[in-house]
Amino acid sequence: MASLRKSRNQEQQNILSLKSTLITTVTQTILAYRSFLQANQQVEISKASLKRSKANLEVNKLLVETGRMPAMDIIQAEADVANKEFSHQQILNQLDSARLNLINQLDIDKHTQIIPTETIQIYKVAPDLKTCTDLAFENQPNYLRALLNIKSLELNLVVAQNN
Repeated sequence: MASLRKSRNQEQQNILSLKSTLITTVTQTILAYRSFLQANQQVEISKASLKRSKANLEVNKLLVETGRMPAMDIIQAEADVANKEFSHQQILNQLDSARLNLINQLDIDKHTQIIPTETIQIYKVAPDLKTCTDLAFENQPNYLRALLNIKSLELNLVVAQNN
């Protein structure tokens, strides 16, 4: 019966290994998608900031034309617009990088355009510690594999004693 039990333990370990790989893949995909959503929201914020800086520059130009502001002070507004444009370009690059990371994770064509349809929402959750630890012990593949290793070692000990 020892060989049969060893085979069953090995099969259970293989199943847990597959489960662990699946959990890792799904988690990485979710993280890549969330990163893409976050980068997309950063682009929207950057657009609004750039638009506000350009409007401020226009106001400053009008103030200079009317003589209410020295011409030298407009340089700061122009520098602010240039910095916002540079920052916006960096954020667009981050969005493209996040998109490519997600596409790579999903293993689809790199020319696929992904348009996020949801926004990131954060919910306040107060989980029960006992329930969380019980779920973790029941479903964590590495922990379950360790338990199977203990059973396997105990079986090896019984076989050795019998020999």
